[in-house]
Amino acid sequence: MRTANVATLLGAAAARAAGRACVALALCWCAVAHAAAPVTRCDRIGANPADPDRVSAGVHWGVLDGQAAREACAEALRRYPDEPRLLYQYGRALSRLDRYDEAVPVLSKAAEYGHLIAYMGLGSIYHFVTVNYSEAASWYRQGAELGSAGAQTLLGDMYRNGEGFAPDPKAAIEWYRKAAVQGYSVAQQKLGYVYETGAGVRPDPTEAVRWYTMAAENDEPIAQFQLARMMVAGAGIPRDPEGGARWMTKAAVQGYGEALIALARMHRTGDGVTADDGEAFYWYVLATRHRERAVRDAAERGIREICEARRARAAGAADASAVLAWCCAY
Repeated sequence: MRTANVATLLGAAAARAAGRACVALALCWCAVAHAAAPVTRCDRIGANPADPDRVSAGVHWGVLDGQAAREACAEALRRYPDEPRLLYQYGRALSRLDRYDEAVPVLSKAAEYGHLIAYMGLGSIYHFVTVNYSEAASWYRQGAELGSAGAQTLLGDMYRNGEGFAPDPKAAIEWYRKAAVQGYSVAQQKLGYVYETGAGVRPDPTEAVRWYTMAAENDEPIAQFQLARMMVAGAGIPRDPEGGARWMTKAAVQGYGEALIALARMHRTGDGVTADDGEAFYWYVLATRHRERAVRDAAERGIREICEARRARAAGAADASAVLAWCCAY
């Protein structure tokens, strides 16, 4: 992405600030002017599970195939060029591919048509890509005041981290709570973390478990991982390694990196599951394909540990080739 291009597009988006005051009217107009498109492949592989206006289950960011979603959404938009949810999903796919200069005008159009989660998408580009905290907060606040749980949550993050203004944990908690009571799983997870760590409140592991459980039951992978960790440790809840393993598996299946590594280790040690190097090896191999380098590095270390132990066992064993069958590449 060329910085100059992004700055130009973001500047153009900012220039439309005066028109944003009419968003409430746009929300009403949009319902009349745009007949909802039927469910498309774009919805099935590109929707955001956090989007209250989605028409399919959605795909979490960590496992979103940006290229496939981009192609599917471009095709859908050829048939339904002004459908707000398809515009948002197309912009999301472009963002997943780091094509922010293309994503900005698409997400801006979705926001103008009243698709609330697009405010979160636009704010995120300013927040994390161009690091323009003032403009990020402006987009988040507009969406938050219109009731976007995603925008409320990310505005809460900015207050918690002191990005663009002084840190304000109480304001962060207020915005998280507004989003959490709407059933937004990311905000529920963040409230759990607030109570676990005591960020702006007295630490309360039982309350942390309550919020983590709500988010985990809403299929939020970070909350599933955190709940699993607390269940295994017996923090805020009676120790339950088997229950922890079940939640850890749910998070790992969704591709959450820390859960992939933690589940592999649980299978290695037999904590909550039957010790099984084969299962541990399987989860480590999945983790080697993760986007984050730290996760891949941890997976490689885990595989080497398994293979070194198996090589030691294989020394002089009659079935050495079978013992080492997985480890040829390591």
